[in-house]
Amino acid sequence: EQLNLHPIGCFTTRLLTEPNRSLYSSQLFSRYTNQLADAEKAQLINELYLPYRLKVEREIEKLKKPVLHLSIHSFTPIFHGKERSVEIGLLFDPDRKSELAFCQSYAQALTGQLPNLSIQFNEPYLGIDDGVTSHLRALYPDEQYLGIEIEISQKFISDLFPIKESLLIGLKRVLSE
Repeated sequence: EQLNLHPIGCFTTRLLTEPNRSLYSSQLFSRYTNQLADAEKAQLINELYLPYRLKVEREIEKLKKPVLHLSIHSFTPIFHGKERSVEIGLLFDPDRKSELAFCQSYAQALTGQLPNLSIQFNEPYLGIDDGVTSHLRALYPDEQYLGIEIEISQKFISDLFPIKESLLIGLKRVLSE
């Protein structure tokens, strides 16, 4: 309430369809659903993928003001047998000055809240990879849309409350500046 947030969640499993990929991505369907018939894939797109994506777009249009879009995900702490050094990743387009400035301020606020965690920019993925934020950046200019992805290591999944609280406190701090 204090932040005037408009949360939109996608609560379907990525084992069906990946809402953070474009329609043309080879990663849109999982190894389980990739084998489905075209009609079944179309049904997944129409019933799961498009409602979420279109809801995000409609909300941005409805607000008619600059939007800070935080897309929050988790990632595996061990990838191809190697432990990742990042624990919280802030993903953004470095060519978008407002996204860069936000992430610098947010990282500083988060470091104050979570001093023992490794908070990194554009890790474990690039902020310009195929995804919802990249799609929306193509629709809206820098001054109208900031698309930030927050990636949290799954090693914190059993005790996520302190991370969630710190993310909110840090967000309040940055937005009040």
